[in-house]
Amino acid sequence: MAERDGALAGFVLGRDGREAVQLGPLVAEDAGVARALLDAALACTEGPIYLDAADRQQALLAAIAERGFAPQRPFTRMLYGMGCAPGDASKVFLVAGPELG
Repeated sequence: MAERDGALAGFVLGRDGREAVQLGPLVAEDAGVARALLDAALACTEGPIYLDAADRQQALLAAIAERGFAPQRPFTRMLYGMGCAPGDASKVFLVAGPELG
């Protein structure tokens, strides 16, 4: 987790998966906090890693590519029966994975 002026500025979670470690969700106030959280998570994670990155977060996508990650498949979040998804999507940099939302 990251703090700024004593308040939560972001967090990242991870879990072991069948084939690789899955990092996400990563939620942060801005791309700088997101990059710092990603670097901290990568520093303590071994082996293959999966990330499901939000397409709108271009700064983090560039940082991920610089760290050697490559796109594998598209992921489209869809919504039915609601005007918009809850929460502030602008702060979501990595999702937990399609199986978790």
